[in-house]
Amino acid sequence: MASTITCGTLTFGSRDPMGTESCALFTDPSEFALSMSFPSTTLTLSSVGEGLTFNSQGFSPLSISTSLSDIAVNSSEQEQPFWFRCVYIALWGKFALYKYVSCWLIAEGVCILTGLGWTGTNTVPEKQINPKLGWASDGWDACSNVRIMLFESTVHFTGKIISFNTNTNSWAARYVFKRLRFLGNKLVSQAVTLMFLAVWHGLHSGYFMCFSLELLIVITERKTLEFVDSVPKLKEVTSLWPVRLLLYPSLYLFQMMFLSYPLVPFCLFSWEKWLRVYSSVYFVGHLIFIAVLLVLPLLRVVLPSKHRHTKDD
Repeated sequence: MASTITCGTLTFGSRDPMGTESCALFTDPSEFALSMSFPSTTLTLSSVGEGLTFNSQGFSPLSISTSLSDIAVNSSEQEQPFWFRCVYIALWGKFALYKYVSCWLIAEGVCILTGLGWTGTNTVPEKQINPKLGWASDGWDACSNVRIMLFESTVHFTGKIISFNTNTNSWAARYVFKRLRFLGNKLVSQAVTLMFLAVWHGLHSGYFMCFSLELLIVITERKTLEFVDSVPKLKEVTSLWPVRLLLYPSLYLFQMMFLSYPLVPFCLFSWEKWLRVYSSVYFVGHLIFIAVLLVLPLLRVVLPSKHRHTKDD
């Protein structure tokens, strides 16, 4: 219904029409009517301000990412040294993602300006009420499809995934993943869901490679974090602020590289193109994550774990 009113809603992903997550304008007209008791000029300025902010955030990276995407497809990476090719893929992927982020931010701004992004007045303690306006601020994220702060700041692959294309993620979790409970295995359900998303995008081999790599990366990250948490000494060291200060930029750069890595087949579609790119970097992403999965069980045997300490006590 919203898509028939404004074209801005066409780009913010799959949602449940008239569902619990839809904008308050449609789900609770009475609440929207109550908000009109506030000064309409202030409410309008709030909407315009939010909309223009998201529009400006969207257009800025969009102008940069377009040119870099063209270069990525046509450049001859084989002639460059290995480190250059890796850095190139990392930067190309970073800006390639901005095409999607930009479109969603612009669409969110459009929806806010037309009122479709309104989710109602936030219920907050009196001390948090905006002193300039005299009442609680309004929510405008009904049409949001990217959690931009989390997307830009997280060093975890899972954090990137849950903050990107949030509407499609929620839709797939609700209508595909949760309906596969009968399989009795979350990993299998996750794999089937990702393959469903690959088919949803199309039948190009690049889509299947992209989502297969996503599954591999997510599993590896989860098992690595579980391993760090299970080794008391390792967890203690990584909790120290000087170590965390060094880890953050290192993990951020690592994540930027290997978030771009599965994006290569997603953007290049055919196996001839993405296979050439992967060959130029010697399938480094495949090798690293598969190697980590193979090494982790050996490290669990060598290093004392929390479980082993409890057993000895």
